[in-house]
Amino acid sequence: MSEEKIDKLISLMEQILLQQKEMYNAKEAAAYLGVKTSWIYKLVHERKLAFYKIGGGKMLAFERKTLDEYIKMSRYLSNNEMENQSDDFIQNSRNEIKS
Repeated sequence: MSEEKIDKLISLMEQILLQQKEMYNAKEAAAYLGVKTSWIYKLVHERKLAFYKIGGGKMLAFERKTLDEYIKMSRYLSNNEMENQSDDFIQNSRNEIKS
């Protein structure tokens, strides 16, 4: 097996193991989200991402579910979803006016 194939296999195994964890350090959280570690620290500084301080406050830890929730908060609606929501809003407003 070539060295390139071995490196790809190792990388794939690391990704699989990373997704099995419940808690991540900053570097792992960045890898999980596919961003730079500096971006994770920026979110922490801005208090946009929940975290734990461990090791006497010298190390940060992040729950996988928190990272997943952060991703979901960043979701943009499709044009169809926005249209449906605006239609619902208009319909509800009309119903309130009639009541």
